[in-house]
Amino acid sequence: MIEVHISITAVAVLVVILILFLVGLLFYLYPVSSKLITIPGPSISDDREGNLNDVERAGSLWLYLQDLHGEYGEVTAFKYGQQLVVSVADHNQFSPRSQIFHLPELLFEWWGPLVGKESFLYATDIEVFKRRDNIDFKLNSTTKASYAKIFRELSKELVKKWKSLPEGQHIPLTQHLKGLATKAVCRMLFGDYFKDDADVLRLYKAWDMCLNEAIASRKDELTKSKQDLEKGSKVLRTLIQDAIEDRWKKLKGDSNMETLTDGILAGSSRKMSEEQILSDATTLLTIGIQVTSAVLTWTFYYLSLDLEVQEALREKLNEIKSLDIMPETLADLNYLKCILKESVRCGEVFPLAGRQQDMDVTVNEHVVPKQTPILEAVSVAMKEPELWEEPCKFNPSRFEEKGVKLNPLDFIPFAFGGSRQKPHNSLVYLLTSVSVASIFQELNLTLAGSPVSYQEWSYEGIVMMPTKEEVWITVNAGSKKKYVETIG
Repeated sequence: MIEVHISITAVAVLVVILILFLVGLLFYLYPVSSKLITIPGPSISDDREGNLNDVERAGSLWLYLQDLHGEYGEVTAFKYGQQLVVSVADHNQFSPRSQIFHLPELLFEWWGPLVGKESFLYATDIEVFKRRDNIDFKLNSTTKASYAKIFRELSKELVKKWKSLPEGQHIPLTQHLKGLATKAVCRMLFGDYFKDDADVLRLYKAWDMCLNEAIASRKDELTKSKQDLEKGSKVLRTLIQDAIEDRWKKLKGDSNMETLTDGILAGSSRKMSEEQILSDATTLLTIGIQVTSAVLTWTFYYLSLDLEVQEALREKLNEIKSLDIMPETLADLNYLKCILKESVRCGEVFPLAGRQQDMDVTVNEHVVPKQTPILEAVSVAMKEPELWEEPCKFNPSRFEEKGVKLNPLDFIPFAFGGSRQKPHNSLVYLLTSVSVASIFQELNLTLAGSPVSYQEWSYEGIVMMPTKEEVWITVNAGSKKKYVETIG
């Protein structure tokens, strides 16, 4: 018989090892803590879903962040499923990530069926910079002039249409401006390929159906059958693919017109697949229509609501000797710039932005682990009383005040590209400026009915809209002063 002598020390060591093993196993099986350690934030409501149920109860991620920052301050955190997410509402914290292009997937996780998983949105590592460089459209004076002429023509078409209607008739503003935005974006993307309104309408119907179903899929509320979705997706892909092929032929023929697709096609020399090119073009179409529609709608909405600002703008437009709405002319219309900035700020057009980095970063002395999505709660920062006097009031003159130097990152008007810091260099700004100047110089617009309440604002895509329904206006002739027409 063998005698085994076990000392008290050995037993103690074994007990400690067993305890450490059990603690480690506990953390492995239950990795989600009910409290966030260093960054203030809410307890999770579900071990698996984190705070997703809270987001749904709030109505949207945008509304949820407003509640969080109201309770926990400028930096807060929550769990999006198992993923830790940090949200920042301090405009001073936006700058460090202004040149980071890796976007958190939670902001566009529903885009896949619409734009394709090969989109630049899903690119990672160095591929992010390569793909974004392809679509970084750099405007020169010649291109600006050519686009300004197109925007002017499209705006004049809308003026003519509205003038043909009986005075006082209610006009669906959102619908008409979406039409203007879609036409303009198609021309910016594909040149003259979608010059015919019937072709634009076919593209828009297919795109709009796919977009709405992609949004509905997040809530498991699909309204179309699988066959209808496949058919609509096929129509959309075919229309865009044909436009890309047409653009490619014209580039080989040394086309003079520069388009957003040109940069994508130039990337094909860097081993981009056909699917990547198609996905990137679809992504730009999706971003372009949504962003342009939102900026146009909010600007027209606020001008139709505030007749004093509208008349002040018309007086500025009447000072122009010739209604030659070109970039050089628009550059002198400072009040128009102020109106655009205030419309985007007050309407919270871009309520959210976000970045994700492959290194640990520090936010307000809190260490944020790498690959953690950091959201920028733009809508919260744009209504910060310490930064904006009477933040909920539409007041374009706040941008005119002499001596006020506003850091572009305090404003973040365009959160989806390099133009966020220089909106005057963006095509959205150019289109909106030309459209506003062209239409309000000739017409008076008045909001029909009551203003849209804050509770009606809709954030289901990537931008905020005044409502899911429709904004109605009435139109009547504006200034009677005649101008020498040099465009169109």
